[in-house]
Amino acid sequence: MAFQLDGRMKPLRIAIWHNLPSGGGKRQLYMHVQGLLQRGHYVESWCPDTADQKYLPLGTLVKEHIVPLRGPRDHFHSPVRPLSITRQLLDSMEEQCRVCAEEISAGEFDVLFANACMFLRTTPIGGMVNLPSAIYLGEPYRWFYEAMPELPWIAPAASVEQRFSFRSLWQRTRGESTLNSIRIQARAELEYLKRFDVVLANSIFSRETILRTYNLESRVCYLGVDSDYYRPTGEPKERFVVGLGTIYHGKGVDRAIRAIGTIAAAKRPPLVWIGNGAWEDELEGYKRLAHALKVDFIPKVHIPDTEVVSLLSRATAMVFTSRLEPFGLAPLEANACGTPVVGIAEGGVRESITDGLNGFLAPDDDPKSLGGLVERFVDSPQLAVRMGAEAREHVRTKWSMDAGTDRIESALSTLISGKPVKMLLANRNKLLELEPTNNIRCNVEDTTIKRRMLHMKGWAHINDGRPATDSEIFILLRNTSDAQLLRTVKVTRTDVTRHFGNDTNYDDSGFLVHDTIRLKDPYTMGILIVRSAETALHVL
Repeated sequence: MAFQLDGRMKPLRIAIWHNLPSGGGKRQLYMHVQGLLQRGHYVESWCPDTADQKYLPLGTLVKEHIVPLRGPRDHFHSPVRPLSITRQLLDSMEEQCRVCAEEISAGEFDVLFANACMFLRTTPIGGMVNLPSAIYLGEPYRWFYEAMPELPWIAPAASVEQRFSFRSLWQRTRGESTLNSIRIQARAELEYLKRFDVVLANSIFSRETILRTYNLESRVCYLGVDSDYYRPTGEPKERFVVGLGTIYHGKGVDRAIRAIGTIAAAKRPPLVWIGNGAWEDELEGYKRLAHALKVDFIPKVHIPDTEVVSLLSRATAMVFTSRLEPFGLAPLEANACGTPVVGIAEGGVRESITDGLNGFLAPDDDPKSLGGLVERFVDSPQLAVRMGAEAREHVRTKWSMDAGTDRIESALSTLISGKPVKMLLANRNKLLELEPTNNIRCNVEDTTIKRRMLHMKGWAHINDGRPATDSEIFILLRNTSDAQLLRTVKVTRTDVTRHFGNDTNYDDSGFLVHDTIRLKDPYTMGILIVRSAETALHVL
């Protein structure tokens, strides 16, 4: 790690990128920034203007650069988009991230700490900066990989027995366009994620989801809770239960309503649901369900944090029914306010709620089983108070904000210490000093420069008998005072391996460049290959 001689960590210069709405993801980023600032690190943030600026704005803590995202942004929010909109989104995000990357590269930062994008989950910026890069990813774009309530790529139920007609042909054509849109976005999501040096997950469940979805490894970096902010207000417990999360299918509001509906009417508690947003059609559906089951359902949307803390403190219990929630910060926040949790043993909540210690977990979503656990707290207010106190102590010792800051600080410092070449690439003076090494074999098959846009393709590898598998290829441009690195896209070249007798794997030696040259003439151009902690340079 990066320590000074006295044993303390050297302050880092951390660049952050995010495109987060209000909610748990923004809260976890805000807490990370708070904790890093308290440790003496320097932080600056970049985001598009689609990111929420009202809920826990980072601009109150650090300098935040808001770089607009062009295009039909209202359509970007749709979970499944037409192909034309998806292409516009990808182009717009590439453009926005490129602007951010140029500004970050000029700022002499030590590391890029990216967070999720509400439209894509991952972001292309990891491949645009010559810095060690990490992304904190709670989940993939779940609408593509989970039934919410159905997978978007399966055929409609009616199509199974549908006979041919012009209408069915039109529906099939439209469906194929949607499927192509999903496939293109999913590919972009995967390729963007591959460009980061490390992927940080908020739970073991999230790590498994990332591996299942992308076949990529990630490192668990648990969050912490500010127990000085989330704390009992001193108000007495009241006979209601609380839920928290955006009001839509994924948060399982229907599960909570059905569970409360199984409790005898004479002692059935109201269900107060705190939402940082609501899907209006689904909210109306939940109101109808609650009316049918005679549940007093009280939605509270966009309320101040002070009221949130008050409700969490006064509630008999929290009911946490989210579907496959990656981690679930809300249960720990309720615990910190002295309130136990009743949840379903699925997703990340299995890692934060210990059954019988800071709450109870039902084995599945059976309403009667879940309602029975809620009823235990309703029947015994003393149990709610006692377990709530134990839950708060559990959060203070295991899930503290300091512990969360320790984990993120350690992850970023370890990343930096393990990427010395990345640090070199981020240093313009070092790039100017690099000397040719004369150990690269290469062939440039096409070079075109039009309106300062360079298109180049070919192959290159270090000529030392070792495979090209872990090599990264760059195009280095430099003049007497400045240097620019252009990243390449890796192209599989089995023909290169065959050409050199199949003795060494050079399949990964192919490259393709399509990028803008910002250096003014005259400049020299070279191929720079980075492998582990070594570099090789060939001047063209």
